[in-house]
Amino acid sequence: MKLAPRVWVLAALFVLAIAGLKAGGPLGQAGAYVWLGVFPGMAVARLLVPRAGTATRWTLGLLLSPLVSALVAWALLRAGQDLQTASRLVGMGGWLLFAGGEGRTIGRDGDTETEAPVTRWAWIAIAAAVCFALLGPSFNPWIRIRSDTWVHGAIVTEIAQHGVPPVDPRFIGMKLNYVWIFHLFIAQLTSLRGQDPFVFMVLFNGVAMGVLVSTAWQAAWALWDGERAARGAVLLLTLGLNAGAWLLWPLRLLRALTGDVRGPDEVRRIAAHSKWDSTDVLYELHAPFSHMVNFWDKYTLGGPLGGAYLYLLLHFWALARWLRDGQWRWLVVAFAAGAGGVLLHSVVALGVIPVTTGAVVLALLVRPKAPWLPAPGRLAAFWTATVAGFAVALPYLVSIATGWSAKKSGMQHQVIQIGWVMPWTILTACGVTGAFALGGVRRAFAEKRALAAWLAIWTGGLVALACIVHLPEGNEHKFVWEISAALALLGGGVALDAFDRLRAKLGATAFAALFALVFLVPPALFLRGYLLDPMRTRAEALAPASGERAMYAFLRDSTDRDAVVIDHRSRDLVLVLGQRRMLAGTIFNTERAGFPAEELAARRELTDDLYGPVAMARADEAYLVQSAVAARALHRVSEAYVLYRAGDFAPGDAPWARLEAALPQSVTKRYDRDGFRLYQFRLPPP
Repeated sequence: MKLAPRVWVLAALFVLAIAGLKAGGPLGQAGAYVWLGVFPGMAVARLLVPRAGTATRWTLGLLLSPLVSALVAWALLRAGQDLQTASRLVGMGGWLLFAGGEGRTIGRDGDTETEAPVTRWAWIAIAAAVCFALLGPSFNPWIRIRSDTWVHGAIVTEIAQHGVPPVDPRFIGMKLNYVWIFHLFIAQLTSLRGQDPFVFMVLFNGVAMGVLVSTAWQAAWALWDGERAARGAVLLLTLGLNAGAWLLWPLRLLRALTGDVRGPDEVRRIAAHSKWDSTDVLYELHAPFSHMVNFWDKYTLGGPLGGAYLYLLLHFWALARWLRDGQWRWLVVAFAAGAGGVLLHSVVALGVIPVTTGAVVLALLVRPKAPWLPAPGRLAAFWTATVAGFAVALPYLVSIATGWSAKKSGMQHQVIQIGWVMPWTILTACGVTGAFALGGVRRAFAEKRALAAWLAIWTGGLVALACIVHLPEGNEHKFVWEISAALALLGGGVALDAFDRLRAKLGATAFAALFALVFLVPPALFLRGYLLDPMRTRAEALAPASGERAMYAFLRDSTDRDAVVIDHRSRDLVLVLGQRRMLAGTIFNTERAGFPAEELAARRELTDDLYGPVAMARADEAYLVQSAVAARALHRVSEAYVLYRAGDFAPGDAPWARLEAALPQSVTKRYDRDGFRLYQFRLPPP
C-alpha cells in the first residue's frame, strides 16, 4: 500500500523530534526546535484553516508556532509549572494535536481552490533565502553572538532562571523595558536539554526567512493572481531594499569639502575607515547620510524583529484571503497578526495599527468615486479583527513601556519630528523597488484591483508616518523595511515584465551586468563581510583569557542564582557565561533600555570607585547594601559580588587589596585564580 505524503512527513518529523531528545550538536538542536517551533503552530493552523492546502497550513503553522508555544507556556508558568515542565507539555500537546489533525485528514485533499501553489521556482527561492541567512552564523561563530544577540541571550538566561515577567539582568532591580515573548520561546527550547540559546536563535531566523518568502509568495499571488507576480515580489522583497544604494558610496567623499580637515587627507581617511571586511559592511551598503537599513540584518542577528516582520506580511495575506474568500477564519488570522505584531516586537504594531486605520478610512471616503474598492463591511470587519488583536496584547505593551517615562529615564522624547534624513533614507533604500511599485499601482487602478489599490493607499500612509513620527532610539527607521516589503508586493505584478523589456533593450549581457550591480552585489558584499569578520578570533566571549571560563563556571555553580555581580568596564559576559545578573552591566546610557538616569549614574560612580582608589569604601558598602535591599522589592537578591580581573590594571595596581584593607569585616574573598578575584559583600538578611 502506498502511504500518503502526510504519513511520511509525520514520520520524518517525529524521528527528528526524537533525535532532539537524544542527539547532540546541530541535529539535536534542530530536533528540539521541532517540538516547540513546529508542532504547536501546525496544530493551531489545522484549527484555523482546516480545509486549506499544504502550503497555507505550513506557512501559517511555522509562522505562529513560536508565539503559540510562548503564550501557552506563559499560562502554564502562571499556573505554577516550572519552565521545563511547561515546555514539555507544550511540545507534547502540540505533537498530539498536530498528528491527530493530520491523521484525520489522510487520504482527503485539502480545499486548495484559492491557494497559491508552491512551484519549483518558489522552493528554490525559499531554499536560497534560508541558506543565505544561515551561512554567516554557520561558518563564523562571532555572527551567532554579535551585537544585540548577546543581550538577547542574557534575557533568555534571566527567564530560564527566574521566570516571567523578567527583570533587566543588566540593571538589577528594574523590570525589563523590552519585549520578551521571543526570549521566553528561546528559553523554552533551552530548557528541554540545556542547549545553546544562540544556535536556537539561528534556527529561528532560518525558519523565519523561509516563512517570510513563502508568505510573500502567497500574498503576492493573492494580490495579482499569478506566478510571475509572485516571483517578482519575492525578488524585490529579498533583493530590493538598498538595491543600487552601494553605488552612491562616493557621496561620502563630500565630507572632504567641509570641516577642519579637507582635501586628499580627508579622502584617504574616509577610504581607510571603510569597513568592507566585517559585519560593519552594513554601514557601507546604504546610502551616505541615511539611516542604516538592511533586509538581511535582522535575519542574521539573534532577536525578535525578524520574526515580528512576518506578522506584517501575515496582515496583508489575511486581508487578501478575507477579501477573496470571505471566510471568517481569515479574520481570526488577522486578529493573530494584530496581536503578534505587538508581542514579538511592538514597532511592527506601531506602524500597522495607525496606518491600517487611516487606509481603511481613506478607502471608505474614496469608494463613492471608485466603487470597485473593497466593500465597507469587509474592510470594517478586517479592521475590527486587527485592532482587537492589538487590544488584547496592549496590556503587555503597556507593562514593558513604563520605564520609558521622562520622569524615570530622564529622557525628553519628541514624538513628532520632521527632517530630511528619513525621506532620503526611504528614497535611496526603496527607490528601485518603488519604481516597480509605481507601475504596479498604475496597473492596480487601471485594472480596478481592489486589494492592490488599498495596499497602495496603505503604503503611502506608512511613508507619511515614517517621515513624521520619531520613536525612541530612532526606531522609526525600522518602518523602512516595512515600506520596502509593501512596495515589493505592489511591484511584483510588473517587475518581470519590466526586466524582459530592459533585457530586450540592452541585450542579455548588459542586462545581466546591470542586474548584478544593482541587486546581487549588495548581498554578496554583505555575506563576504559576515564570513570574514575578524572578531571570530578576537571576541572575548569566543576566546576568553586563560582561566576566565573556569571563573564563570564558579559563578554558575558556586554562587546563588539570585546573586548580583559588579564587573569592571560593564562587561556583560557575566550575564551569559556566568549566568548572573549585574548591578550595571551595560556600556549604554538611559536611552538604550529606559535605565533610570540618576540611578545609572550612581551605580557607575560606585563601580568607578571600587575599581579606582576606593576612597569612599564605607559609602560604597552602604550604597551596595541599599541597592541590593531595594532590588528585593522587585526580585530577591541573595548575594552581591565584586569581580576583579588583574589584566584590567597596570602592574602594581591592585584595587582589590585596597578593598580588603578598607572593608576587612564586610567582604570575603570567594575566588582567586589565574588573575581573577571574586569578593562577596555581606548583605543583611531579606
